[in-house]
Amino acid sequence: MEPGETYVLSAYLKADRDAPARLAVTGFHVRTLGQSVRVSRAWQRYTMVVRPQSRWCYVAVGPDLRPTPEKPTPPDRVAMWIDAVQFERASGASAFQVR
Repeated sequence: MEPGETYVLSAYLKADRDAPARLAVTGFHVRTLGQSVRVSRAWQRYTMVVRPQSRWCYVAVGPDLRPTPEKPTPPDRVAMWIDAVQFERASGASAFQVR
């Protein structure tokens, strides 16, 4: 990765009920860049544009069951399906491509 360049993380998500989820990019020795989303029972593509500050990072996509001020009583469990995760150097998500 090139620090400071624009990248986009995207994934298709659906859940067995309306549920919170989180997309995140974590670099080494820098803060995590994250975005909370609300997932429904229908497949939907979610995207997050970031400018990582580290040459190395990892991505995370999944249910967000942490209590926060916005959701003080999150569900204790949820079934969530995740598909077509893609992380690319771009300003917006392109069509999914298999590796």
